[in-house]
Amino acid sequence: MDLNSTENRNKLICYFPKLNSDPHFKITSENTTDYNCIAWAMGFDDRWVEPPSPHKPNDGRSVWWPVNARSDMSYEALISAFQEVGFKICTETNVHEGYDVVVLYGDGGIWTHASRIISLNEEHSKFGESWDGIHGRQMFDGTSYGNPYAYMKRPAEERDYWINKFPLPKPTIMPNIDLLAELAKKMGLIS
Repeated sequence: MDLNSTENRNKLICYFPKLNSDPHFKITSENTTDYNCIAWAMGFDDRWVEPPSPHKPNDGRSVWWPVNARSDMSYEALISAFQEVGFKICTETNVHEGYDVVVLYGDGGIWTHASRIISLNEEHSKFGESWDGIHGRQMFDGTSYGNPYAYMKRPAEERDYWINKFPLPKPTIMPNIDLLAELAKKMGLIS
């Protein structure tokens, strides 16, 4: 199926109606839940980046958050997470030759989204648990993603350094001791 099919586009337009009239809108990746917009903006495509929460299951995803970053949903927490992977606050809101530039979105003091600024008129985002796509600048302003509250940049030549600095830990399998004991009893291996 064509990634940029009418069917796929319409699914995103349902959530973000402004995309319907956006001449820049184009879906650019397969639908995946492996990573989110924060990971995508940071340069990762192998993890879901969000603060750890005992109240929210990770649904089998590799969930990660920089250890030294503030661990909450405040604007400052997301800024600190991006700082931990080499980004610095900038006042410029456009692309800079030789830099990865991102825009952070929020609403009511809570961060909601991040995207890469790729040209004077375009951003590249990960749309929730679905596709990546290119869209016009300010396309999310006033939507459920809120509004831009910070711009950050990192030298593009450092991208691989920061991505490689934070490899995902290998998953660990934790046995269910109670279930194993129950099974051993049923098999007559223990009493």
